[in-house]
Amino acid sequence: MKIGVIFAMDEMGGIGYNGGLPWTPHKKDFAQFKDQTMGKPMIMGRRTFDSLPGILPGREHMVITSNPDSLPDHEMVYCARDLADAIDQYTCGSGDVEMVWVIGGKRVIEEAVKIADVVRITTMYTEYSCDVWIDPKVLVWLRENAVRVQEVERGENHDYWITEYHMKHA
Repeated sequence: MKIGVIFAMDEMGGIGYNGGLPWTPHKKDFAQFKDQTMGKPMIMGRRTFDSLPGILPGREHMVITSNPDSLPDHEMVYCARDLADAIDQYTCGSGDVEMVWVIGGKRVIEEAVKIADVVRITTMYTEYSCDVWIDPKVLVWLRENAVRVQEVERGENHDYWITEYHMKHA
């Protein structure tokens, strides 16, 4: 099973503000997020789950939480104690899961980058007001440990770009 990490940040590594995204959602970025994650399980922290507009169709939502009873009773929502437990639930299951995507938040992303096969980052060309940032050391580690880095897409107004990092251990 492959592990992917997918997230968006501003030029300074900001990923969140007041429990949500610091920028107005970008249609093309959301479309590529949907395209990458559709039909694949998504692993996320509780605050990321709570920030979603609802259950995203066509994808399992594995939520890392210490309070599983507070999650909605839904056939596409599962819970895990931590990232290792979430991954174990997919690797020890039926074995037909080829890829999972880690989508947030900060702590889950920073932990998952170290074991990911691919990391896909949308970078907004602007600095936004943020209250959550990815640790710059994680981004340096990512650049130093990738075997291949490729720009996948650039916004038509040059307002964002998407970079994919393929990791050495993959």
